[in-house]
Amino acid sequence: MSSKEIIKNAMKLSPQEKLLVVDSILKSLDEPDKEIEKIWLEESEKRVKLFRQGKLKGIPLEEIELLTGK
Repeated sequence: MSSKEIIKNAMKLSPQEKLLVVDSILKSLDEPDKEIEKIWLEESEKRVKLFRQGKLKGIPLEEIELLTGK
């Protein structure tokens, strides 16, 4: 079924059914990409390890606030 057909059929639904369809589609867009999550987890673990070994320097919150203006 094409997207045009899906939309055409969805327009025939009751408001409650339309809301259910829209909500389901939006929730599916919010699902995290497992591969990206895995990459970020590995990176964060690597950074914590380097920080604890003294090979990575942290930035004080005050400096970050100055740079971001917050």
